[in-house]
Amino acid sequence: MHNLVIDIGNTNSKLGVFNKGALVVNQSLKHIKADVLIDLIEKYSINNSTISSVGGASGEIVAQLKAKTNYVPFSTAVNPGVKSHYASPETLGQDRWAKVIAAYRCYPKESCFIIDAGTCITYDLLSSESEYY
Repeated sequence: MHNLVIDIGNTNSKLGVFNKGALVVNQSLKHIKADVLIDLIEKYSINNSTISSVGGASGEIVAQLKAKTNYVPFSTAVNPGVKSHYASPETLGQDRWAKVIAAYRCYPKESCFIIDAGTCITYDLLSSESEYY
C-alpha cells in the first residue's frame, strides 16, 4: 500500500510517496501539475493521500486526489494525542502542525526542538510529555 503526502509551501511543493512508512519517492516542484500527480498515482498505485498547505490546495489537485485515491484532508484538528499550548490554534500553520505530529510519532516521549528553515524560519517545541509550545 502506497501513500502520497503533499506539502504545499510558500516557495515549493514537496511530494512524498511512502510504503509502510518508508519514503520511496521524494520530489520538490515549483507547481504541482495534474499530469505529474496522475503519473505518480498510477505508477505507485497510491491508495491514500493528503495535503498540508500554507495557502490552500488547488481545487484541481484535490479533485484528482479524491477521484483516484482515498483522500484524507489534513488540518490542525488532526491530533494523535499532543496537548497544544499554541495561543491561537486557528492561525497555526498546517506545515508546522504536521512536523509536530511527525516528531511525536518518530520520537515518542522525547523532547524535540523543531526548526524549519523554509521561506520563514519557525521554531517549535514538543516536550517529552507530549505538550506543544
